[in-house]
Amino acid sequence: VLPGVKSYSGNATFPGSLSLSGGDPDNPILFEADGDALAIFTPPANQGAIGIDGPGGIHLRRLRAVGDGVSMAIGIELADNGREPCRNLAVDDCEVEGFGLAGLAVWSYGQPVGVVAVKGGLYQRNAVGVLIGSVDEANPELRIMQYVTLDGVTANDNDWRGESVAAGFGIALNATY
Repeated sequence: VLPGVKSYSGNATFPGSLSLSGGDPDNPILFEADGDALAIFTPPANQGAIGIDGPGGIHLRRLRAVGDGVSMAIGIELADNGREPCRNLAVDDCEVEGFGLAGLAVWSYGQPVGVVAVKGGLYQRNAVGVLIGSVDEANPELRIMQYVTLDGVTANDNDWRGESVAAGFGIALNATY
């Protein structure tokens, strides 16, 4: 995918999932809804709506992910690819609801993930509203989530009774500095 802007019609529904491996932290790709309304992604059961891994350079703006309320999935997932560091991730004014693991998850699979900004947005009726941290089980002491900013984020009514160990948290951070 080339750097630039990828627009989706505001207030339109897009069945299925958006998945991308790649990105360039110095030339970000912006995925956004055009106009004032949010573009709505509705994934199939047990799948997330938006999943992106790679070196970074991903910005999401005015997107909405709606799960079925029972699937053990993540609405929006941004992560390194486990092979190289990841930086320059932004999520602005997105809404996510109905996912049994997390609404928004920004993960590290063992590589540093830095300069993460989540601004505005509503993350509700998920197991966890926003989850930022490391899933490197071999090195849980690593503080590899670097320069994380949350600004004006609303994460409420996240009490889904699924298998997530952090179910009920609005915002959960680990391995972060």
